[in-house]
Amino acid sequence: REFVDGGGSLLIFAGDQVSRQSLAPLAAQDLLPGELAASPIEGKLRVNEWNTKHPALACFVDPQQGDMRRVEFRQLLPLAKLTEGSELLWQAGGHIAAAERVIGQGRVIYVGSTADRDWTELPRTRMYVPLVRQLAAHLTAQLAERSLAVHRLATGKDDQLGIAPEPKKENEGRWIVTNL
Repeated sequence: REFVDGGGSLLIFAGDQVSRQSLAPLAAQDLLPGELAASPIEGKLRVNEWNTKHPALACFVDPQQGDMRRVEFRQLLPLAKLTEGSELLWQAGGHIAAAERVIGQGRVIYVGSTADRDWTELPRTRMYVPLVRQLAAHLTAQLAERSLAVHRLATGKDDQLGIAPEPKKENEGRWIVTNL
């Protein structure tokens, strides 16, 4: 709890070794984004809804970046309900398949399926690497703009052409490139 509260991140995948009992220590520390279902659900469970506004999933609005509707699970340990302040990431077959919770300065993401092929063929698809990369990048604050140079056009007679350091203290280390 102290690790996450202080800015750490936790990514949890379900599987054969994951149950309410095995996650009880995390639940006791109030680290889960919701209450786990009593047992896994089996069937052909396809992602039917995802949070298109979430930073990790926004890129998947464009199917050319990866179509979340093609992600399918054979087995799923969903969340029965979200904890207050948690955010739905995606649903599969109408069940909460993934969610995120901000705790202090950190984040916890729970995915109700395995990261391997035990419960899903996702690792064999083109969606796997981008999806896991987006989740990990989000948890490690790597999705924010990190460009060291900001490009802008001169718009007034007093604009100085050239390269200059960013004057704002919070953007220290960045440069402004002003062109005609």
